[in-house]
Amino acid sequence: MKNIYLDYNQISLSLDSMADEIKREGFDGLVIILRGGSFPGFHLAFLTGLPYYFLTYDRSSESAEWKGQAPGLKKVLLVEDFAGMGNTLINSKEFLIKQGMEVKTLVICKDSKSASVPDFFCFETTEENARFILPWERFRLNPAESSVSRSENIADHQFERTLWDEQLYSFVREGDGIAAGHIDKGKMAISLGFTHVVTANVEEAILISSQYPELRVAWWDGERRFMIQSKAV
Repeated sequence: MKNIYLDYNQISLSLDSMADEIKREGFDGLVIILRGGSFPGFHLAFLTGLPYYFLTYDRSSESAEWKGQAPGLKKVLLVEDFAGMGNTLINSKEFLIKQGMEVKTLVICKDSKSASVPDFFCFETTEENARFILPWERFRLNPAESSVSRSENIADHQFERTLWDEQLYSFVREGDGIAAGHIDKGKMAISLGFTHVVTANVEEAILISSQYPELRVAWWDGERRFMIQSKAV
């Protein structure tokens, strides 16, 4: 599986580029699907000045409902993070249409398996063996995540695991791992389903971050941990 990692800056810049077009559409407001639509929805609210409202979606019953009082709007932009294989976007749009609203949709990304075609999107891929990883979705690197039913109410962060440099073995927690020697710790982390890497070597931390942006990488200087984000130029 090929990971296509999108960071906050990439997403923000893409939304920035669409702001004027969205304002010209004459929407009465934004409807944000919680939780996935939160980041793009709030960002668009700042960019466009549009009021925002919230929907929650129950996957077990495949039904949407308002979070708070239902607004009286005529034309809205429905915001979600991903146009996936399921019916979240489709059913949420239908929910709004039944309430007499004209609805257009916006997502951060879509792929070849998307069940619907959004009106606005930031990124797309047609590669069958590729998947987008959003900044708040690093837990998906852990293969156990896809095998657990959401009805078990397991929080996303519980799938996060850290690969520690052997020099930092005393900080290892249950479920974490240790990487010894001069191996490619980033490659090892991805192959074993780790979401974080912590190393005592700052140069190694910079290199891992640039090569594997989907990982959250930190350098430990002996007393403090520094989060590292880098890109090769």
